Amino acid sequence: MFLLLTSCGTFRVGEQSVPDPVKKTQQHKEVEKQSAYYLATHTTDENKVVADVLSRSIGTPKKKENKSSVLESELFQHIGNFESRTIELNDELESYSGKTIEGTGINLFPFFSSFGVVAIVALLILFPSATTILFFVLRRTRTAFANVVEGIQEFAKDDPEHSKHLDELLEKKLDRREKLQIKKF
Repeated sequence: MFLLLTSCGTFRVGEQSVPDPVKKTQQHKEVEKQSAYYLATHTTDENKVVADVLSRSIGTPKKKENKSSVLESELFQHIGNFESRTIELNDELESYSGKTIEGTGINLFPFFSSFGVVAIVALLILFPSATTILFFVLRRTRTAFANVVEGIQEFAKDDPEHSKHLDELLEKKLDRREKLQIKKF
C-alpha cells in the first residue's frame, strides 16, 4: 500500500480513442473541381451565378473536362469509395467501442504520491515503531526480489533455449527503473 501511494503504479482516468479520419483523396477533390468548373461554364440563367461562386469556392481544376458523362462516372466512383471507407471506419470503431487508448486521460498517481510521502512521514513521526516494521517489509521485499533475479539467472544457465524467450518477455514488460534494479541485484 505504501509503494502504491508513493507512485509505484499508474492509474489513468478518461482515456479516449482517436480514429484516423476518412478524407477525400486528391483525385476526388480534383474531380469535384472539374465538375464545379463544368457547371460554371455550362449553366445558364440565374443558376450560373451560384455555379460560378461554387467553382471559385472549390478551386480551379488542373485540367478541364468537357464531357459530363466522364465527370459523372468519376464522381460516382469517388463518392462510392468515400462512402465504403466511411463504413469500414465505422465498423472498426464499433469493434473498439468502449476500449481505452494509451496516452490519453489523466494519471492520478502523481497527485497521490505527494500525499503518500506525507502520510508515510506522518506515520513514522506519530508511530516510531512503524519504522521497524517498514524496514522489515523493505528488507523482505529486497530479499524476495534478489531471490527472483537469482532464480532467473539459474534458469538461464540450466535452460538457455527457453531463457531467451523469458528475456524477451521481461524486456517487453519491465520499464527502465525495474531494469536498473535488476542490474543492481
